[in-house]
Amino acid sequence: MAQMDHESGGFSSMEESFNYRSPERLMAVSKSAAKQGAGAIQAAMAQGPEAVAELMYGGRMGNTEKGDAYKYRGRGHIQLTGKAQYAAASKDLGMDLVNNPDLAADPKVAAKVATWYWKKNKLGEAAQAGDVTAVTKKINGGTNGLADRQSKFADYLTDAKTGKLAQVGQSPESQTTKVPKTEVKAKTPSTVAAANKPQSTPTVDNFIATPLKMATTPTATPQVAMPKPLCIVTGK
Repeated sequence: MAQMDHESGGFSSMEESFNYRSPERLMAVSKSAAKQGAGAIQAAMAQGPEAVAELMYGGRMGNTEKGDAYKYRGRGHIQLTGKAQYAAASKDLGMDLVNNPDLAADPKVAAKVATWYWKKNKLGEAAQAGDVTAVTKKINGGTNGLADRQSKFADYLTDAKTGKLAQVGQSPESQTTKVPKTEVKAKTPSTVAAANKPQSTPTVDNFIATPLKMATTPTATPQVAMPKPLCIVTGK
């Protein structure tokens, strides 16, 4: 959870952004870009996201054609990146992410991809040992954002131990005690009307409450078509 939280910016972004605030920042997070030098980085930033992506991922990670770097940019909770990863996920998960890379940003697909990536790279053992650095290297390729990942890991671990994490995603109703239906009944217009009328006067509710008695007792009054039974709503 800590790694997914960090990679997706607190679960707020499902797609990698290339809007770096400065060449220095880009050089700090991308060794590939740093090797190109400040001049190349400045030029790429002036051209736009596609050029920055090419500087960072072009010619590697399975990206063989110009445009692959941006097409197969980081997406989803795990930030699946590079044509090679998209192809591997497609094969194992039975979905065509290579020809439909935007699917990796769909929440449901992103969850499947993240689970697949975790198992594929056998991250469970390191995670259970609390080795955030090892897990980060497997996901990031380096240790970018390590301090934030470690902080989030500590928070999630605390929530897991106290049971708070188990409540995430539960509806408010499931976290409260439900009142039995027989204890509280909501009054409807029909029940209120029946209560206010004299007992000697037959009402619709009288007929509904004792259908067998009315059906077997002779009466001199003409028979009339009765409405369908009304429903009594019970409060929760």
